[in-house]
Amino acid sequence: MKISTRLRESLYFFPAIMIVFLLATLQSVQSQGLMVSLVPVDADKMVIVPSEEIENWNSDLALVDTSWTLCSGEPGGIGFDSAGDYDKFISLNLSGSRGSTCYIRAKFDVTAGVLAELDYLSIGIRFDDGFIAYLNGVVVASANAPQNPNHRSNASQPHEAQSTMWFDISAHIDKLQVGENLFAVHGMNVMSSSPDLLIQVELVARKNYQRNFVSDLPIVTIRSDGNLPVGNSRRTAVMQIIDNGAGQEHRLTHPANDYQGRIAITQASNQYKYPKNHYSFTLKNDIDETISAPLLDLPAGDEWLFYAPYNDKTLLRNLIMTELAAHLGHAQPARICHLFLNDDYMGIYALQEQNNRHVNRINIAAMTPADSQGDAVTGGYIFAIDNRRSLPGFDSPVAPFRGAPYPVRYLYHYPATDLSQAQESYIQSFINSFEADVVNSIDIASAVDYFLLNEIAKNVDAYRNHLILYKDRDSINPRMFIKSTMDYNNACGNTTLYEGNEVAGWQLDYLRNSPTVRSDSMFVPMWWQQLFDDAAFTVPLYKRWRALKDNVLSEDFVLQKIDSLYQILKDDRVLNFERWSVTGKAVEPYGYIGSTYYDDYDHFYIWMVDRLDWMNDAMEDFRTTVEAEERQISGYALENYPNPFNPVTTIAYRLPRRSDVSLRIYNSRGRMVDQFLFRQQAAGVHAVQWDGSGHPSGVYYYKIFAQDFAQTKRMSLIR
Repeated sequence: MKISTRLRESLYFFPAIMIVFLLATLQSVQSQGLMVSLVPVDADKMVIVPSEEIENWNSDLALVDTSWTLCSGEPGGIGFDSAGDYDKFISLNLSGSRGSTCYIRAKFDVTAGVLAELDYLSIGIRFDDGFIAYLNGVVVASANAPQNPNHRSNASQPHEAQSTMWFDISAHIDKLQVGENLFAVHGMNVMSSSPDLLIQVELVARKNYQRNFVSDLPIVTIRSDGNLPVGNSRRTAVMQIIDNGAGQEHRLTHPANDYQGRIAITQASNQYKYPKNHYSFTLKNDIDETISAPLLDLPAGDEWLFYAPYNDKTLLRNLIMTELAAHLGHAQPARICHLFLNDDYMGIYALQEQNNRHVNRINIAAMTPADSQGDAVTGGYIFAIDNRRSLPGFDSPVAPFRGAPYPVRYLYHYPATDLSQAQESYIQSFINSFEADVVNSIDIASAVDYFLLNEIAKNVDAYRNHLILYKDRDSINPRMFIKSTMDYNNACGNTTLYEGNEVAGWQLDYLRNSPTVRSDSMFVPMWWQQLFDDAAFTVPLYKRWRALKDNVLSEDFVLQKIDSLYQILKDDRVLNFERWSVTGKAVEPYGYIGSTYYDDYDHFYIWMVDRLDWMNDAMEDFRTTVEAEERQISGYALENYPNPFNPVTTIAYRLPRRSDVSLRIYNSRGRMVDQFLFRQQAAGVHAVQWDGSGHPSGVYYYKIFAQDFAQTKRMSLIR
């Protein structure tokens, strides 16, 4: 892992010896996966361009091939290319002995113990133009090859070799034998005068998961009543979760001790069509009723998501951002696990909450079609703004910008169906008034935290995609709230799309004003800019940043969290990348491409340091407005510390004159849970302690009434 001068300067809190220790720890990890490289791509191979037929060249271990040419070492390819495009793959150049074909032999040993464990066998090959692969003389794979080849055979059609193709030959495991084996490949060109030829090949096997899969992480197995869900299809399945606790061994043979029961599972939306999919699921009982239960120590819920970190080659971005969201009082951090679907290992996933109506999620009033008048019709509702514009919803009458080709569309998230006409009319009327006066219609604190989290991550999907809004009944709280984002794959410097890789700049500014985005199909609602231009938003934004930048949003705290998550994953990530070989490869939407996991981790780590530095400087632009407001309140002040807290916090306030004081504590639904009353307190600074031991984790509000002054602030109880 490389540490840049910039990183050394930023890590002021790390002594040099600690940095050396950290790097040594990262580089000394020797995680053991289950893949067995029988013939690595750089293995010794004997090669010949045959001028005549060679009997049993592909089956005879005793064949004398000392006159053949040795190919050894990386990159391991065999062939030639007059244009030079294949040179980066070629170790043995055959340009001096061109022909339409070549024979390749590689011997390898397999012990009885290893052979007994194998249940998967595969060939990875980059070829131009055709090939036949043999294992101990038996054909196990081929492409563009004739039925009865000889030493002058041509490939049946051209094939470019820009990517490695994988051929599952598990049906031929029985061709392996204890001791010495022969892997042979007949490489073929489409014609002898062709300007290029390439064979770059490897043979890999895998030990049986059921007997050999050992993990530090929880294991989730799901067996459906048929094929896996594809698209929007829904499958009934049985889910089992093995969680033996941190630092304990987990095996597939261990009993399900966290959860065992029925679920309904669906493949979730995947914008880039990755092979590793997200899966949403609902907990069910034996008669198909939806139930609620805790999973992996997360609070009970009924709807859940298996989130797939695929293009995030560190596996860490969504984990760290949901961790920070939890420390700010929103949702719960994701839990890491291994996922098996119908005995197929799917890799490392994050188990996350869904943004659905539930007492432990979005805690709003339930709705039925009968709730169509009075206070009942006013909530609760959940809306979404994302790329699935065809779903039920309605278009905003306010254009996102002058000349926009598409309106902003609000989707019905809850209730998603069966809305009465009165409810639809109310919703659209409410959104119209909300967009006309967003400052007085939105919960500023939720908008501030959403902005902070997504700007720290420079999330290119923020503001216009995966945006969840919700509103409770007017009698409970008439304002609109924003739910924290749970998708950060395309964040934290992980994409060049929409300048997401750049450290500097507000992502909101780019998504609102860039011509690149304005030619897109998803736009930021106009009201985001109205918020950003209003002191009613920027003043609490700066104050929230000032309160958090030295604790849960400090470089020290964030980087320690990143490193602790790395330590959890450092062994198990090997299993994930055996399943999904993305390291060193370009994956849409095309972020940084490191040669190793450590390169990717280093890039992410440095980017987070630099982004937090930039945020700290950029936030100072709002200082003048805040100081002017603080002078305006004539010496009154209200703060609490620490914030977030567990379970006790100190609420401090300053009085410029003798006053009666009332200090009240409210929960997130606006109900008062505690209060302090003081008669004729003297001018000066005062403080009380509030103990949240008897209250659940979450967001609370504290409000002071004193003489002609009232102010409300937000605090988070985190357990």
